[in-house]
Amino acid sequence: MSDAIKNQIHGHTATKDHQSVIEHIFTELRRAEAKHPSWPTDPIHAVGILVEEAGESMQAAIDYVYAGGSLEDIKTELAQTGAMAIRALIHLDMENP
Repeated sequence: MSDAIKNQIHGHTATKDHQSVIEHIFTELRRAEAKHPSWPTDPIHAVGILVEEAGESMQAAIDYVYAGGSLEDIKTELAQTGAMAIRALIHLDMENP
C-alpha cells in the first residue's frame, strides 16, 4: 500500500484506526485471491459476489443486534465486502482498458 494511501483518507490524516481498517481489507483481498484465483469476466457476476458479501455483512449485523453475534464478525464481513469491491474494480479495468 502506498504511503499516500496510508497517510491520507478523504483528505484527512489517517489514524492508526484508518490504517488498520485498510490493512484488514487488503488482508481479506489477498486471502480471497489465494483461495479463489479466478474471477468472473462479466460485471454482473463480479458485482454479484460483492452483493453476496454485503448480504453477509447485513446478516452479521442482524446477528449482533438480535442474536448475540460478535462485532468482530461484522468487521470481518465488511472487510470482505470492501475486498470484493476492490477486486471488482480491478477486474473491470482489466477487462475494459
